[in-house]
Amino acid sequence: MNYSIGITTYKYRFETWLKPLVQQIKFFRPNIEVHIAVNGEHQEEFDERYRKEVLEFAAEHSNTFVCMYPPFRSLSKLWNTLLINSSN
Repeated sequence: MNYSIGITTYKYRFETWLKPLVQQIKFFRPNIEVHIAVNGEHQEEFDERYRKEVLEFAAEHSNTFVCMYPPFRSLSKLWNTLLINSSN
């Protein structure tokens, strides 16, 4: 069975939730396609350091893709983008 995994996140979930989740997924299913939708903060500038960290982290894992939204977007927009961009 083929499937992709889509994850929505934002700055304050990176260390605590996103990194452990992706590492665990890749440990059990190293070749699974993972899409990460990164949302900006409401009425805040997008954190450049955070942007670099997310991209560097994703680059460490094969078949892991990132979409970023510097201006805050709705959760439904993020979900739809994950579905549209996934292969499975």
